[in-house]
Formats: sequence, C-alpha cells, structure tokens
Amino acid sequence: ATDVDWFEFVTPLPHEAEFAVALRNDSGGGADFVVEVLDESGNVNYLPRLNDDGETGANDFLVFSVGDVQEKTRKIRVSSRSGTGAYRLFLGELNPSNQEWFRSPSLLNLSIPDNDISGVTDIITVPDSAVVENLNVRVNIEHSDLEDLRLELTHIDSGRTVTLYNANCPGATLTVSFDEESVFGFCPLAFGGHAPPVDSFAPFLDEDIKGDWALNVIDGDGGDTGTLRNWSLEMEASSKYVPPPFTCNSPYTGPMSGAISIKDSTGQGLAFTEDTIIITDPGTLADLNVFVDISHDDIADIGFTLQNVESGLSVPLYTGLTCNETRVMAVFDDEGAAAPCPPVDPMTPIMPNASGAGLDAFEGRPLAGTWILRVNDANPGTTGTLNQWCLLPTLQTVTDTPTSTPTETPTPTTDVGFNCNSPYTGPIGGSAMIPDGTPGGVGILQDTIVIADPGTLSDMDVFVDITHDAIADLGVSLVRQEDALVIPLYSGIACSATRLSAVFSDEGGAAPCPAIDPFTPIQPNTGTTSLDDLENRSL
Repeated sequence: ATDVDWFEFVTPLPHEAEFAVALRNDSGGGADFVVEVLDESGNVNYLPRLNDDGETGANDFLVFSVGDVQEKTRKIRVSSRSGTGAYRLFLGELNPSNQEWFRSPSLLNLSIPDNDISGVTDIITVPDSAVVENLNVRVNIEHSDLEDLRLELTHIDSGRTVTLYNANCPGATLTVSFDEESVFGFCPLAFGGHAPPVDSFAPFLDEDIKGDWALNVIDGDGGDTGTLRNWSLEMEASSKYVPPPFTCNSPYTGPMSGAISIKDSTGQGLAFTEDTIIITDPGTLADLNVFVDISHDDIADIGFTLQNVESGLSVPLYTGLTCNETRVMAVFDDEGAAAPCPPVDPMTPIMPNASGAGLDAFEGRPLAGTWILRVNDANPGTTGTLNQWCLLPTLQTVTDTPTSTPTETPTPTTDVGFNCNSPYTGPIGGSAMIPDGTPGGVGILQDTIVIADPGTLSDMDVFVDITHDAIADLGVSLVRQEDALVIPLYSGIACSATRLSAVFSDEGGAAPCPAIDPFTPIQPNTGTTSLDDLENRSL
C-alpha cells in the first residue's frame, strides 16, 4: 500500500449480525498497516483502529469485530503508517448457529422521563427454554446528556438484575452492544461498537432464558431529555433448559417399588396404568397439589387423572395432545401457571390442562383414603414409565375450643380488599408504629404470634402489610424463636414506594416494586434461608 485503499461491504438488507475484518500482512516487514471501518456517511465508527505490527506470517492474521451490521453498507479504509507492501483483507459476518436475536419494535421510541428514578421500561419476551451461554444487549438511545443515564437489565422470571451503564461517558448517542467479551473501554462510545457492561452477565449464564426481560432506562438528573429508540437481546444458547432435580419430600409417594412401565395401547382403545397410595393419617384437606414425573416416547399419547376412591371424585390433571415431547415432570396446582410444552419444571407449579373438576374439589375432604393415579395411553407403538408421583397436601388447622371467650380483634384488611383469614394474625392490638432508625443504628419493631396448636408444617406463606414513608428503608424478617431460625422476607433497597402489602411464598413470582398485590404471591427477595426451611417443623 503506497496510499489509501478503500473497500465497501454491502449486505442485502440492514440486519443484525457480527461484522468482522481480518488483515494479513504480506509485506515482509516493509509496511505497518492501519485498518478503519466507516459507516455509510464516511464517519469512522469504531475506535481504536486496528494497527498491524509490520511483520510477516500467520501471527499477523489479525481479526477484530466492529459491531453489529445496522446499515447496508460499511466502508473499510486501509492505509500504512510507514513503508509499502502487500496485504490481504478478509471481510465477513459472524453469526453462530446457536445465536438468536430478540428485538423490541424497530421504532419503539419511548421517551425517557427527566429526573425520574422509575425511568422507562420495555419488555422483550423470550418464548422458549434454553441455557444461556453468552449474552449481549444492544441499545439505541438518544439523549442530550448520557451522563444522566443508568441502564439496568432484569430477567423478571428469575428476579436477577445487572447494571449495563451508569453515567459512564458524555455524549448524546448511545448505540452500542454491551458485551462482556469486549476488550475496549467505554469512552469514547463507539457508534455500532461494543462496550463492557458495568456488571457481569454471570447471574444470567447457565440459566433458563425463557420469560420476560426488562430494560430500565433511568434519568437521574434534571434538565435533559431523550428517547429509547430500540433495543435487542443477542443470546447464544445451548440445549433446552433442564431444571434441577425435584425431591417429592412427601410421605405420600409412589410407586412404592420404583418406576413402573406404562401399558401401550393396542389400538383398540385406551390402555390404563394405575398406581395407588393409601393414606391413614387424619386431617382435612385445605389444599392439594400433585407432583408427577413420567418419561414417554411421545407424551402427546398420554393423559392422567387423580382419583379418590372414597369420594368417587376424579380430577383430570394432564393431556399431552399436541405436545410432542418425551417428559412430564411437574407440580399440578390449581393456583399454578398455564401448562407449557413440555411441562418439565417442577419448580414452577402448573394448572391441570385437562377439562373437568379441579384439585380444589378435594378441599374440605379427608386426607385419609385410597388415592389412585391413572395414566392412559391412546396410541400403539410408544412406551414409557411412571417414574414418581406424590401428593402434596396442606391440611386445615385444628384449633382447640377456648375455655373462655377472648376479646375478638378484627382481622386487618388492606385497602386492596385482602383479608388474612388466619387465626395466627398480628399485631394483636391493631397496627403498631415502626421506630425510626438513628445515626447510631437501625430502628426495630418486633411483633410476636404465639401458637399452641399441634401439627407439622408442609408449607408456610406469610402475609405482611406495612405503610411507611420510604419502603426502601425497610427490611422484614420472620423469626422462629424455638430454633433461632431467621428467614429474611423483604428488602426495599431501591424501591421508592410507601406501601408493602404482599403474601410471601417460595413458590411465588419475583418481587415487584411496589409489592402491593397480595393476591399474587411473591418470593422473598433477600437472604439465604427460605420459607421452605420451615417445612416438616412443628407449627
């Protein structure tokens, strides 16, 4: 190269793919080359430049990425800092076979509220399960002062959040892919280039990508405005997500002798396979969930029903129908989510998907009796096994008749119409003031419920209703004094709200801000112990 050489890379349509440039120095050491990539307008849009070291050989086959192709045309300029000689230039796109894009509308154009800690949020839904191996987040934002902005990415289903950008650089345009593998710093922000996120993407890796992903853009200072033009997720994923093993942890589990074969239909009608659990324990059902684990060549062939012999009541739990998969491993719960295909995540309870009576039909009936899981196979030529199933009952609480009539305290009712409807309710004397913290320490309010009733816990949920000037100041824990077990339930942290009114359940969803819908249970959002740690302990 004795002067400047120009090249153009033209794609059929604007699209999103990784654009790569490779240069091999064949000058024999006579030249020191520089490569620059420009957009359609001739502006250098990727810095720093690729500088070759002026030597010859395989080690000078230099490759670098210049961000996602957003325009039809990219211009490449090759020059020499010193000397002359030959080179070879390679241009192309990198798009791994396991890479998927999930995009917002191209003209999303959401206004970013000025000086508002809530900011603006947009959600992209990933419909299928898979394991995240690599994640990039591309944003296109125009704002009169990027130093006002903070960007956060949240996987709503898992409750995990990372910070992408936090007032890192001045400027007015943020068109960049947040990429943990980027070797370049933030400033200057390169149009169409890559930059590392503030936080690692590690919390998302090896997790299920399915669900809602939220981008939150916050303007934390007044006087400037801007727009979220669009954004997208670039995910490299491996095989379908496999949930962690599930342990029934129930005394009412079958088959007693291990997995049993499911009879195959002969083509003359349904073939039935039954397994029976006989329960002699006393108690009245307040709720009943059922765990079922079946492997089968084609679960579209099968369905299964739970029957209580004494009452004659049968509840259809599942029909595969059009779900051509090989596994059912799920907890069936009338309060669960809609059944996906395949239903293989017992950590997320699902509703029965077959028509008929629901599991709530067993409520108020005795636990004791003969319970049958009946599996039917509709078509010949496929086989399978019933690996495990179990009943997960919650019993009604039995209280002793009091010898004297205590003064009744009305059960607190929230302004959203939720009634505790539990004999174990506090504060006994009505609402209690929460002491304010001091510079020397935290203010602590402790309220106690003493329970004398017998029974062993199979599940524990907790309803809490608090009004406070700043929920972000608060933390809430449940303490079982007999064994000094402390279960953190809630930390307001960055939630600028004035009310907490929620049912905490380990099977709930991620805690929103504000958490004020007690009809939608949420998971504790802090701590290492959980409400599950109370199971099998005395009430």
